[in-house]
Amino acid sequence: MNSRWTDVALTAAAPVTWGTTYLVTAELLPPDRPLWAGAIRALPAGLLLLALT
Repeated sequence: MNSRWTDVALTAAAPVTWGTTYLVTAELLPPDRPLWAGAIRALPAGLLLLALT
């Protein structure tokens, strides 16, 4: 039963994370610097991939 809740939590994490991208883009990133905004959005995924390799 514990494994099932872990699966549900991991499945729910993807849409929740995806849903926060608009909030971060609209509220936290500077509107006049699109390259910087793109770099900040890609940085967590890049660091995660770097850590896994």
